Amino acid sequence: MPADQSQRIQISIEGDTFVETFVPRDITATMKAYFDGPYPTFRSMPQPIIDGLWDRFLDKYVWPTANTINVYDAWKKTMKDRYKDMMNDARNQAKCKSQSDSPVDWRGHGPPWIRAEH
Repeated sequence: MPADQSQRIQISIEGDTFVETFVPRDITATMKAYFDGPYPTFRSMPQPIIDGLWDRFLDKYVWPTANTINVYDAWKKTMKDRYKDMMNDARNQAKCKSQSDSPVDWRGHGPPWIRAEH
């Protein structure tokens, strides 16, 4: 990730949405890469984890400083939405692979970004 601001990717938002369609995909990929536990909701994710994900976002992207609060809000909304989608997809995948309706049987049947112990 480029720490030099001149090497970061310029992004913008409209309302609470990123204009560049690759940004939400990158947010999802980053969450999967740094997934460390099956938090039931984004809100239950520990703040140090959220802060670390934000720091990774800051390392990669740049925007006008005056928009930082709005970009953070858009980032957080995207994180919440994508986390919910990721976990729903993972549950459905585990349910299908295990051929069971019991969450106990789903362990080890999720996507590769969720370690078997979760």
